[in-house]
Amino acid sequence: MGKYMDKAKEEKIVELGKYCLEHGIGLEDLKKIFSKKETTDNIHYQRFHNLAHKKVSSGEIRIDFEEQVMHKGKQILVMHEHELLILQLLMSNARETIKDEEILDLLEAHDHKITKESMVVYMSRLSHRIGKTMQEEEYIKRHWKKGYYWNQKINIRK
Repeated sequence: MGKYMDKAKEEKIVELGKYCLEHGIGLEDLKKIFSKKETTDNIHYQRFHNLAHKKVSSGEIRIDFEEQVMHKGKQILVMHEHELLILQLLMSNARETIKDEEILDLLEAHDHKITKESMVVYMSRLSHRIGKTMQEEEYIKRHWKKGYYWNQKINIRK
């Protein structure tokens, strides 16, 4: 290994390598494991996970994240999984800017790998579907070149 690495660390790396070989764990599997670990260290992701089995309302929007059902007024909106993941992240951190990279990391951790440009398009479509007007972005706001935030009060129900 490296000439500056201590013996105990070398032994742990060798042990991990043997374990991975014995259990058929490849490099891509390890990347997924470690990217999910990183998301659990972030307070935004902790709040995201806390909202996973909850029902929330905000303005005219009602979402049951466990059942993955969304209502706007009396209308049911059909949402893609990645849209619900984004909404869950934004709503769980209402009025706090979520960086573009955090949104992309969350999607990738849930097997939705998209480019930043695609994410901007998804966010625009999502914002229009749930309540953007020509004059104002009612629910999702863009913090220019930094990220997005949910602009309404959230009520959480069990």
